Amino acid sequence: SSDVRSSDLIAAGISRSFGQSFQSSARESPPMQPAPPNELILSYALQPQVHLEARSFASDSGLAITGSHFLRPWLALDSSIVYLGGGDIPDYQDGGHETEFFAGVKLGFQRSRYGIFAKLRPGLASFSKTYQTVTDSGPVYDVSSDFAMDAGAVVEFYPARHVVLRADLGEVFTRYAPVTVTFPAYMAPQPTYTAQQPLIDASAGQFLIGVGWRF
Repeated sequence: SSDVRSSDLIAAGISRSFGQSFQSSARESPPMQPAPPNELILSYALQPQVHLEARSFASDSGLAITGSHFLRPWLALDSSIVYLGGGDIPDYQDGGHETEFFAGVKLGFQRSRYGIFAKLRPGLASFSKTYQTVTDSGPVYDVSSDFAMDAGAVVEFYPARHVVLRADLGEVFTRYAPVTVTFPAYMAPQPTYTAQQPLIDASAGQFLIGVGWRF
């Protein structure tokens, strides 16, 4: 009977020891909090343009406001308003200040301190000083808007829970719609004549770097 009692005590001691160890490890691993699903970012924007035929380089700069809403850690709705105040030379399809509106998605992966994504966002590019008619006293200026597409990469850093640093490296593709141009008499043998500016596809790199708030 003494042998039975001592083995019962040993078994009870082992089971109690294992129970204490399991409870201690559970207390040391609190559940992780989810990342905030929304971001609002103010960025500096730069759009360099290389003209191979003219062998020249120009760039527009301005500001951008970007908003993101994460549906999943790897998927977000992403939109931007970009204002470029360079003031391009007026033309039939481009010129003046440019304002771009984009809305689409970014896809990639997100960790606690950083995220890397690809973006694809259709939108519009609006130009403040284009002209479609040339009169005897000069061109008549107007605002025009064309279809545009923003594609590229997004890198984000999260130095604190509610702070985000974002860098966009992308390319903006613009499709300039065809324009019918009317010229005055002094520019043609007949009193007036019209010419067709054809549809033009153009692209330019666009880089944004900014800081924002996660909420």
